Amino acid sequence: MRLPRFIWYLFARLLVSFSEIGIPFFLWSCKHVALIRKYARSYRALELMYTYTSKKTPNPILFPDPNENSSMAHQGIKETFFTNFWERNVDNAREVRSRLAITKKELHQAISIQRQIGHNIHILSVGSGSARAVIEVLAENHKNGVKATLLDISRSALRYSEELAKNFRESLETCRVNIFQFLPETERKFQIVEMVGLAEYIEEEALILLLENIWDVLAPGGILIFSHIAPNKEMDFISVIVGWIMIYRTKEEIKRIVANTPFKKIERCISTPLGIHHLYVLRKT
Repeated sequence: MRLPRFIWYLFARLLVSFSEIGIPFFLWSCKHVALIRKYARSYRALELMYTYTSKKTPNPILFPDPNENSSMAHQGIKETFFTNFWERNVDNAREVRSRLAITKKELHQAISIQRQIGHNIHILSVGSGSARAVIEVLAENHKNGVKATLLDISRSALRYSEELAKNFRESLETCRVNIFQFLPETERKFQIVEMVGLAEYIEEEALILLLENIWDVLAPGGILIFSHIAPNKEMDFISVIVGWIMIYRTKEEIKRIVANTPFKKIERCISTPLGIHHLYVLRKT
């Protein structure tokens, strides 16, 4: 059931205004969103949203508690109704799936550009999480020599990524590292860097430093694809009810941040349908 937008926004505001009731209701409604709140800001919560439309049971290694995986595999009427209700009405849930689709499209395009230049293509994913976009693109391109390296601090996230890429594991490298330590120290160069879904957790000064470090590991002509989340009507709902705290930035703020890095300017900006996420393509020239 998808509500008219003005009714949904009113309902979301009521839940926030009466959060002492709204949060327990959200948690009671279904295991799906209870797990999203429990694992907010993590690859586990994102994977639940990414795979919602596939009608597949989450991979057994997604959750550390076997009971959590078991509960997702056996859904009754209430669980099914409220899972559909939240996933179809919450703009941010639908937009994160749109972000995934756009990221894959931009990765395919970046690969095509790098191939025309004649480069051997190596993708670096910074703060990779599950790296679903990179891995699904790699699945279609690994036979052409494309390789990927994933950087994340979470051992379980990297293990999950390895499971997703088990059919072409030789094309994937995973590194459990602190990105702020790894990037300045490595001498390796990459043709494509993907950093989608990370900037919203990093303060401005650190983000500028991170973009400078990415510039250093990009090969000449290399492409960076990164994203941020913009202010939107559901910010309070996401923060209070879902428990997902992020840094919201406007396009103008991102342009100013990029201007203070060696990239200097943004080559292209692509937005999700409702403008909640903006993806940027930057090039090392």
